[in-house]
Amino acid sequence: MKLRLCSLLRAQVTGFLFLFSVLPILAADQPAGQLSVSDRAYIASRVYASLNYFAQWQNVPQLDLEKAYRAYLEIALASPDRVAFTHASMEFMAGFHNGHTVFVDMPLVQQGGPVPFVAELVDGQWVVTQSSSPGINPGDVIERIDGRDFGEFVAETTRLVSSSTVAGGQHALFGRMLEFAPYAHLFPRKFTLTL
Repeated sequence: MKLRLCSLLRAQVTGFLFLFSVLPILAADQPAGQLSVSDRAYIASRVYASLNYFAQWQNVPQLDLEKAYRAYLEIALASPDRVAFTHASMEFMAGFHNGHTVFVDMPLVQQGGPVPFVAELVDGQWVVTQSSSPGINPGDVIERIDGRDFGEFVAETTRLVSSSTVAGGQHALFGRMLEFAPYAHLFPRKFTLTL
């Protein structure tokens, strides 16, 4: 299993087709394990070195790349937990606001599986548009997840999602690409929805 940095390129062909240009970074066996300082520094430096090839950061207005990288590096090096490190890396990459530069930790993604429903913001409410879960039906309005306001959960979670717009991040949160759902692991493993 590998921790990967992916660049997603979009092409319009009756929907979106996602092609991957993958840079293998680190082989790792335990998705929820610890990462050594050496591993974290190595991955963070490879992410930084890859920016000229993947991120198109030169076109991001108001981005101070060096300042953003230093802030990311401080958090990344202080996060021995793999999940916290991955979230810091995802947030750094999401800061490019271009929708195609993504940090993907495949073992965590595979561990997350798909989200059992798709929801969209409609007139200020989160409405289920698709569901593979009994008891959740298209048209249901989601109010809470584990007692927390669902809109707040989505806003907090989408800061880790690479997208060019807020709406794009919200849409991508529920998305599936080929055989995996890149952001499903951001949802709790088990959760209760209030409809």
